[in-house]
Amino acid sequence: MNHTITYPPKSSRPAMGGYRYFFNGQEADNEVLGEGTLHAFEYRMHDTRIGRFWSVDPLAGKFPWNSTYAFAENRVVDGRELEGLEYISVKDSGIDPEQHRNEDGTYSFSLGDYDFSNVPIVSWMGNDYFNIKQHMYNDGNGWNTTGTADQQKTQWVYTNIQNFNRKSMHTYFWGDPALKGANNEGKPYNKNCARLAAAQAKTMRTYLMGNMVTTTEALNYNGNQLEKLNYNDAVDYINRELESGRAVVVGVNYDDKKRTDDVGTDHYIVITGRTTRGGYGVFTFLENAVSDPAKVSNFNQNVLYPINNTISGHSIWKNHKHEVTRVQKNRQ
Repeated sequence: MNHTITYPPKSSRPAMGGYRYFFNGQEADNEVLGEGTLHAFEYRMHDTRIGRFWSVDPLAGKFPWNSTYAFAENRVVDGRELEGLEYISVKDSGIDPEQHRNEDGTYSFSLGDYDFSNVPIVSWMGNDYFNIKQHMYNDGNGWNTTGTADQQKTQWVYTNIQNFNRKSMHTYFWGDPALKGANNEGKPYNKNCARLAAAQAKTMRTYLMGNMVTTTEALNYNGNQLEKLNYNDAVDYINRELESGRAVVVGVNYDDKKRTDDVGTDHYIVITGRTTRGGYGVFTFLENAVSDPAKVSNFNQNVLYPINNTISGHSIWKNHKHEVTRVQKNRQ
């Protein structure tokens, strides 16, 4: 049987004297190799001597471009380890929280053959969700970690996240003199949406694979060419990056008349947060095609709705409709 890898509840581990929670807020296990050497993350042990985990990331299959043993994708100084943050409603889980509540207020239970320990509950839109940190599926015959879209029981909960800070981060706008340089044809970078988007992401301590917008580092590049963006993969990637404190550069199509195929891209923007609008989860973004910094970060109008197998919405720039056609991968 396959099981989610778990460790004993922190409340059941022996006290080691003094404060025990250090690196990334995780508990130090000083009994194996001495003080400050091991930290017990949710699913595996982290060895501070080499900056690596002792076991393979249980979500490794979803992130083939990463080392299966690396910590926080090698952002040791400012990164937080991503454990996967998918949610399942208490109703869909079939679990009675009161029968599985731990002393520390978390919950431990099983979904079929899969065990979950120390799970917190998150409330969103009037419903409670277990944060089980991975996708789960049920085909009517039992629980699995893989399945079809209609069998998926987990979802993303659009609690408020905004990784862009107007007070401390530069806002890149169209023609911004802060972005210097030009391409081989003499066209300035500050009037190139892809360059502006990459610079904006960097301001937010988010670095693109290849350091700039490139076709080969798009999430929907299949090793030979771009293909139509997979909606579920895109939503998963964007939410995970936002929950890790990063931004996501995406390509959009805003003029269907120019669009010649399913991957047509004519503009680039930066998704920086998520929230809830009118009962729907939405992504908010920075629009670099305008010359007013206040409009760049107008999150009331710069909104994308991940719904009906598309990620689309409207921009303050000429009230253009934006539909996401590609997602650029980040380098961590």
